[in-house]
Amino acid sequence: MQQFEKEEFTMQILTFICNQEFVSLALLIEIFNDNAETFDTIERLFDQMLIEFTTSNKEYIRANDAIKDYVQRLGLKLDSSHENKFRDHVLHSMSDYNTLERDLSDYYISTTYALKNGLEVPNELLIPSHFLNAMKSLYNNEKRFNDVVTLADRVLPHSPFLDSRIIHEVRFWLCQALARLRDRRMLKEVQKVSGPDHNLLLGFYYRMVGQLEKAKAKFHTLLEEHPNMRRAKRELVQVHLNLEEFEEARELAEENYRADKNNVYNLQNYFRCIIKDENSKDFEKTEVLQKLLIELNENRHDKARGMFLESSAWYEYYMMNQYSEAIGKIDSAIEEFPDSIYFYLQRIEITRKENDLYELKESLTMYDNNFHDNKNTGNKLSYLKGLIYLKTKSGKKFQAKQMLDEELRGKYSASVITKIEREVGL
Repeated sequence: MQQFEKEEFTMQILTFICNQEFVSLALLIEIFNDNAETFDTIERLFDQMLIEFTTSNKEYIRANDAIKDYVQRLGLKLDSSHENKFRDHVLHSMSDYNTLERDLSDYYISTTYALKNGLEVPNELLIPSHFLNAMKSLYNNEKRFNDVVTLADRVLPHSPFLDSRIIHEVRFWLCQALARLRDRRMLKEVQKVSGPDHNLLLGFYYRMVGQLEKAKAKFHTLLEEHPNMRRAKRELVQVHLNLEEFEEARELAEENYRADKNNVYNLQNYFRCIIKDENSKDFEKTEVLQKLLIELNENRHDKARGMFLESSAWYEYYMMNQYSEAIGKIDSAIEEFPDSIYFYLQRIEITRKENDLYELKESLTMYDNNFHDNKNTGNKLSYLKGLIYLKTKSGKKFQAKQMLDEELRGKYSASVITKIEREVGL
């Protein structure tokens, strides 16, 4: 795979293939041109077993599952030239669908693209699986959660006439999108979802809206009934991290990491558990943390660079005891990723721990200027602890206690509140 990553044209073709279940050679040729370069690229990808032909006449192509997962995690997109060419093809296909002879993959891919992008689709071409695949792509690849809800609402009125498995899937993606939007409608829709997905979705919703103890309870129940459910394990680790229960998360985070070491989220979560676990000795941490930093730096996921910079700053502060260097790394990361909330929260936490009130106030101001309206309560614990700590140290203990009671008490367990009170000096 590495030999192709610097070949722009090759990666464009591979990106297109990996974003489909299967694609015809004819459609690839139309988008990437009928010439020797296109055929040679496809042949090389086949020789390296990155793709495979699904029929004996080599009419259809699909990506190797591992390669497909890897490329999708990179978040690669078609460049504007190929994207426009594909869009023109879809527009032509939708307008002349009665006269054009299209292969199965073209019909499937073009209709799904049209639904995702709000293009007019003839009623004769609409089938539930097209909606479902468009919803999955909008959710996973483009984060257009409102559009997922819109598509679901077009399908669900026809539920009595559709296969129950399709409806279950549509409701599942609808509920995930509603949870991401923190829309209470999710609590109504999830009542129509049965099986383990019911508690999974409820736990996910509670995590999204900051009801972390409820989320934790749902995931514990789910894992008691389904101990090998990987999604539930990943969700539970995230809840523990949001609650700053690093010791409780560590074993599960390590299990998730070992099950999929290429998953950049597993890498970062395992790193966070180790470096924040106060019960581990530094000499026990060093080798593992350095290994994880290398793996983060080499990971090709589009989020990996930011995660590596964040983790490097943590390592500088906790393992090297270099406060100034850690702040310097964070400030450089903010210049590179000004829209990433995590560096601002990291700056708040480190300046608070260092009792640097001037820089803490500056960090809180930076956060307020960029993310004051952020609704992800799971991100706000570090921010609120910073505010409460600053009030306490500025002689405003009553206001600090009032903020803790209003913003945190009731949302977190008694043990977490006690730990916070100790950390902020109340």
